[in-house]
Amino acid sequence: MLVNFLVTLTALFLFSGLALEGGMLELRKLQLQHAADAAALGAIYERGRGLSDWVTAGKADAALNGFTDGTNGVTIKIQSPPVSGSYAGDSTAIQVTVSQTYHLTFMSLVGGATATPTSGAVARPSTTPNCIFLMGSGSSYYPLLNTGVGYISSVCNIYVNSTTRSIEDDAGSPLTVTSPDSILLAGSPNTASYTDLVETPAATIHYYVTTKSDPLASLSAPASPTSLSQCTFRGYAAFSSTTLNPGTYCGGMSLLGGTITLNPGLYIVTGGMLWSGVTVQGTGVTIYLTSGPSPTYSNGTFTMFRCGVYMSAPTSTSNGGYTGVLVYADRNWSTDGSQGLQILASYIVSDGIWYALNTGIYNYASTLTATNYLGIVTNNISNSNGTFTAPSPNYSSLSGGSPLNTTTVESIVQ
Repeated sequence: MLVNFLVTLTALFLFSGLALEGGMLELRKLQLQHAADAAALGAIYERGRGLSDWVTAGKADAALNGFTDGTNGVTIKIQSPPVSGSYAGDSTAIQVTVSQTYHLTFMSLVGGATATPTSGAVARPSTTPNCIFLMGSGSSYYPLLNTGVGYISSVCNIYVNSTTRSIEDDAGSPLTVTSPDSILLAGSPNTASYTDLVETPAATIHYYVTTKSDPLASLSAPASPTSLSQCTFRGYAAFSSTTLNPGTYCGGMSLLGGTITLNPGLYIVTGGMLWSGVTVQGTGVTIYLTSGPSPTYSNGTFTMFRCGVYMSAPTSTSNGGYTGVLVYADRNWSTDGSQGLQILASYIVSDGIWYALNTGIYNYASTLTATNYLGIVTNNISNSNGTFTAPSPNYSSLSGGSPLNTTTVESIVQ
């Protein structure tokens, strides 16, 4: 009896030890992965800065994560181009492999004296222009929510600044990206949820991208009206075809029938806008949504319902508008996670940037596209049965080129 007990106790002790050692092995692999990611990012950042000693920089970042090459059985290999995986032969990419050989206690009793767990990472830059920036916090919502049968098709980068949540795609039709580098996430793979994702061709999803500031932060805001005497119109409404001129429209702008032509220039609108059952056209137009005069007219929703909109932003500042900016929402209008721009059952062709940094865009059963370029800088996009189509951007008509920050982004891709 005692012998059987001792044999059973020994077996239980051995199995417990094996389980513990197996768990520690998995933990070591996770730690190695963090080191590999850090090394790949460190190396690609340094090479992007034009420094030649990027291998040393990568190994230094791995050391900061607890793994020093040549110490305690650690081996770190950093090379470009990668020799395996999806980016083999890509001279813009850097591949890192981190391994560690160490002695096993319990597993040695069943034939394995040592283990060499290994993890790897690949980092590369994206030079594709950025044209859709989702800048919201993602604290209780996805900055990009795609539902129904809608889709988003972009030939330039979609950048998500949140490290908490990024993309929720559960559409009947897929979230579609059509360039080699398309989705840039400040967060980890865990921040995205793809139920239905199609990439044509296979897009690169960049994780752990350095968070960005507002790409239009240098854009000064127009002066909001502070007294009624500064209002060109108060509570303006049009029910039939007409032509409008730039000015300050206090208390809203309601366009409710016919074809409305907006002459070139800057339209400052307080109290929101309602466009319903109307065709709106205009060249060289910037619409600034704001509040004032205080306390009469607050910020208000910009709603387009069953409209056809054919507009373009100014190509210069000659008429008082903002080069390349079609819609500009006051930065003080903060509705984090909500949508102040509502596009409902409408068709919109607009060469220009929709700038709504602190409020979002809701697209229901509508099409938003462009001929030459479509830029979006917003808190979030909620897309239900609608389509966004961002073409390969052509900013040649704009003085100074693209107003958006299109700098290279380095990130983990594998």
